[in-house]
Amino acid sequence: MNQDRDKWRAWNAEVAVRHRLYGLDCPAVDLDHLLIEYDHAKPVALFEQKHEDAPVLEALNASYQAIAELGTEARRPVFEARYAGDYSRWVVTPLNDFARTWISGMTYFTEIGYVRFLYWLRGRTVPQKVLDALSA
Repeated sequence: MNQDRDKWRAWNAEVAVRHRLYGLDCPAVDLDHLLIEYDHAKPVALFEQKHEDAPVLEALNASYQAIAELGTEARRPVFEARYAGDYSRWVVTPLNDFARTWISGMTYFTEIGYVRFLYWLRGRTVPQKVLDALSA
């Protein structure tokens, strides 16, 4: 058993639970570190989510290239999203050309800003009850 890997998996489980606070109109499925954001059963984006302390991977890393290729073939944006341990900040980086049509480069968000971005990808606005829950 690799303690470092298990620590990252625990954080990923926590962020999956946190994502549920974002509301029923912001569903996703997590494929072991790869998050598929979807709406009405249609994928809208792929996210490689990482805790801010997770090792930094270069965009040329084979796993990132594979994810970017998957998104490109599906004509969907692919992003890396790094989150703070308390979810107060997110850093989102586009990993393919489809993603760069949404944001041109590394973009810093508060958690509410990140949730607004997730809803924007779906062509929706964040329900007030979701914003209230995140502000509490």
